[in-house]
Amino acid sequence: MAELTLVPEMDNTFSVMEEMGTGVYDDLMKYYTDRRVLIINKDIDNSVIESYAIRILRWNDEDKNILSEKRHPITLLIHSCGGDLFSTLFLIDIIKQSKTPICTVGMGLVASAAYYIYINGHKRLAFENTVFLQHDGTISIADSNSKVKDFMAFNDLMEERIKESILTQTKIDADFYDKTFDKEYYFFANKGKELGVVDKIIGQDIELADIF
Repeated sequence: MAELTLVPEMDNTFSVMEEMGTGVYDDLMKYYTDRRVLIINKDIDNSVIESYAIRILRWNDEDKNILSEKRHPITLLIHSCGGDLFSTLFLIDIIKQSKTPICTVGMGLVASAAYYIYINGHKRLAFENTVFLQHDGTISIADSNSKVKDFMAFNDLMEERIKESILTQTKIDADFYDKTFDKEYYFFANKGKELGVVDKIIGQDIELADIF
């Protein structure tokens, strides 16, 4: 069976609910969800369907009789090491098809699969010290020789789609992409702005209070 692990998993041993109390945590999450703010603060996995995609679909349904420019935008706060590429591609499809504007906000680390999600936001913000990682990921495969070959052939197709997304959504050109593809290419928000990854830096181009 093939498994895509793009970066090491985040340490999820610390429980926010245990620290704050379940009621306080639930109230805080409801406060932001009611304002169409979603938070990716973990590895990307199949839960993105229930956690993010379904909510984006619902808000689009609620807004279907409203012009896109007059809809209340969705804000997606992202701090993640990355994760499953299949789930990532699905969430990217949802974001791209959303008529309700989606603003992605980079927080802390936006790496690998999370980076691919981030660059597909209709508007992209980041904090000054947000770190981005663009790389080719890691693949772990345990299967028969023929099945491994089949998967690797398909993986080439996925890599082409990721490359196309990066070239389309940023100022990164094919030459720069090819030179950095097999590297761990880390950069801060200021470099991200130069590369067309980041639209505005919070604290420089836009104030924190103006995000939501």
